[in-house]
Amino acid sequence: MLHLPVHRTAMPRRGIVILLPALISTLVSSSAMAESGPMASFDTLSTLNTEDQPVIWDDDVSDEQRQRALELFYKGNALAHEFLFDEAAVSYLAALDYWRHPGIHFNLSKAQVALAKPLAAYRSTEKAMEHGPGPLGEDPQTAEQNYIRMMRQKERLRQQLVEIAVERCHKGYTVYVDGELLPRGCQAVHIVVPGEIQIVAQRTQHRARVRTLTLARGDAQRYTLISERPMAPWKPWATIGTGTVLALTGAGLFGRAHLDNRSLRKRVQADCQAPDNCGGEEGADARRQSRRIKWQERLGSGAMIAGSTTLAIGVGLLLWNGKSDIRMKLVDTKAVSVTPTMGPGMAGVAGKLTF
Repeated sequence: MLHLPVHRTAMPRRGIVILLPALISTLVSSSAMAESGPMASFDTLSTLNTEDQPVIWDDDVSDEQRQRALELFYKGNALAHEFLFDEAAVSYLAALDYWRHPGIHFNLSKAQVALAKPLAAYRSTEKAMEHGPGPLGEDPQTAEQNYIRMMRQKERLRQQLVEIAVERCHKGYTVYVDGELLPRGCQAVHIVVPGEIQIVAQRTQHRARVRTLTLARGDAQRYTLISERPMAPWKPWATIGTGTVLALTGAGLFGRAHLDNRSLRKRVQADCQAPDNCGGEEGADARRQSRRIKWQERLGSGAMIAGSTTLAIGVGLLLWNGKSDIRMKLVDTKAVSVTPTMGPGMAGVAGKLTF
């Protein structure tokens, strides 16, 4: 064993007292930077796999476009390693305009994570994983490891966001979440940032439905859209029928009172000119008939007014009920779901408990 000579030098105690706190502070700050610094998790692709690319993202891309995309890709990498993540993200996005390679999405997602943009990073992560592990490394082992890293990153980002699912299996529905149009389909899931979220549902011959939710990070809510009328179809027709009966009954009473009044006047006109001027039993009977006719006229007039009003309300209800309402029904998610999961080099099931 080789022993090197050790030269001991004396150090004043005062110097130790001064240097020791500074040394501890330096070690602590260095450790914190190593754990929390942007580059701690910024492990990007240094090159893109350009061999045996499927036509899904490589079709209709010229050699000049690939070359320009690679230049911007390498520029983004250089900027990212200088901690200039904003500029790196801009460079990656510009590269994607020329060539939508999943590896560019991979690095872009890393820059967006460093910029604390979880929604943008989540969507870039999905794009990076869209075609499997193949394009995420120059060899299968590296590509598989990168794909697994993307899976874990996606799950971490998902915990910072909100999941909104709107089931609309019937055609004709249009749904916007925070102004963004949802894709059609029964299982459309939309990921948004936590906070106040506005959902607008529309359909032809339906009144638009606007709903505002306030959700915290990690929440997940599923709704189904139901088309329903404000009331049963028979109710407006029943209102119209009731109004019609009242109006016709009132008109009948008023008309009968008018005829009875003419008949009474003819009968008493010769003797007393008016029922109040008649004396004796005949005059008393004429006055009773006159009072009955007046009440009959009032009752008929009231019935006609009530019937006309009810009829107008019924017509209004019929027109209002002609358009259906869209109801957003919260789906009960208190369940345990088990989903088969397959990935590169692994297979199994994923369980999710929601309550």
